[in-house]
Amino acid sequence: MVKYPFKMLGAGKDVLRHQYFAAPSYLKFEASIGQTRRKLWDLSGYLHCSVIGTCLTANDLRRIVVKAAGSHAQTWSDHDIHKEGARLASRNDALGKLLHKSLDTRHAAILRKFTPAKTGQDILALWKAVKGEGDIPGGYWACVTHPATDEATLRHIFGEVHMLSHLVGSANRADVRRLAELEAEVSALNDKVARQKKRIQMVALERDEKARAYDALVTERLLEQRSPQHIASSNSGLTGATDHFRVKLESQTIRLAALEKKQQAWRDERQRLSRELERLSRSEAALIEELGSLEDMIQRLQGHETPEQETRRDLSGVRFLYVGGRTHHIATLQAEVQKTGATLLHHDGGQSEALSLLPGLISQAQFVLFPLDCVGHNAVSTIKKFCKQAEKPYIPLPRSGLGSLLRALEHVPGPEQGRF
Repeated sequence: MVKYPFKMLGAGKDVLRHQYFAAPSYLKFEASIGQTRRKLWDLSGYLHCSVIGTCLTANDLRRIVVKAAGSHAQTWSDHDIHKEGARLASRNDALGKLLHKSLDTRHAAILRKFTPAKTGQDILALWKAVKGEGDIPGGYWACVTHPATDEATLRHIFGEVHMLSHLVGSANRADVRRLAELEAEVSALNDKVARQKKRIQMVALERDEKARAYDALVTERLLEQRSPQHIASSNSGLTGATDHFRVKLESQTIRLAALEKKQQAWRDERQRLSRELERLSRSEAALIEELGSLEDMIQRLQGHETPEQETRRDLSGVRFLYVGGRTHHIATLQAEVQKTGATLLHHDGGQSEALSLLPGLISQAQFVLFPLDCVGHNAVSTIKKFCKQAEKPYIPLPRSGLGSLLRALEHVPGPEQGRF
């Protein structure tokens, strides 16, 4: 009697029927058509062996079995792994679900292709298509779990997979025979290579022996042409010349290093002098401009200019804050600023007045002036900080004299420029 990969229905039925899937109750097979896909543990035990062997790779199955049985299963043979996988396939627990999920994940694309199938004929058509594409594992898993697969359809597909396994076995046997033939050929070739290698080594030894004999003959001829006294004299002359050139080279190397060091020092000095010359040029230009301002002021003080000839700017309403400077010059500076119509407030930069007064004075002025040669660092930091907060311009003066102040007054924007 031929046994098919399905379970038999319960006893007492009039007609012998076969079922590929173990349903929760003894219902007719067609009752599952159109419902969800069948689970691995619902399939007949006859199918578990073919599903596990066909639809999972050996590596995937070994990984699952090792996870289920423990690390000691890593040493099991492929046959033992297969048996354990077939046993796990019948279990409706976490391990059986893991096996089912692995199959679904591996063949997800093929399962989507089988989703539209409604009848056994649809299943057979899709099976033929995927078989032609060479995806037997994915197609087989989709067929055995699809709700539209009936008994006749499954028999047909199971038979084809069964025969394919025989064909693969035959092909493997042919491959094994071919492998044995190839191994024999490789062994023969290895023997031939060993003999050739030995022959090459012998030829190399003969060549080396002839080379040594040739070198000895050449040496002998050279010794015959030169006496020992001549050879010793030549070697001595070469040694003396070598020592002379070595000493000369070392001397030139030391001299070159000294010259390069001196040249770098000259470059550094030239750059420093260039920077200093540039600074002095800027300072000279500023001094000339300040001197011109002072001369104009002296001429006005001496009465050489009439009021109509005066070119002093009108800065009426402008308030300046002057921080630092020399105390005995402040009155003169304020008097000169007042001649332009502007007001000059003063703070000594922290000598006797507190720096905490600066924010209030800065808020009263349009410009903040401070001489770089007569003001403290703390005062400058405070000026910059509060001028930035109040968005007020500050003007650093190169010196604390009257000329620097007059020069600054000539360049600040006044009311005629719409600044105030």
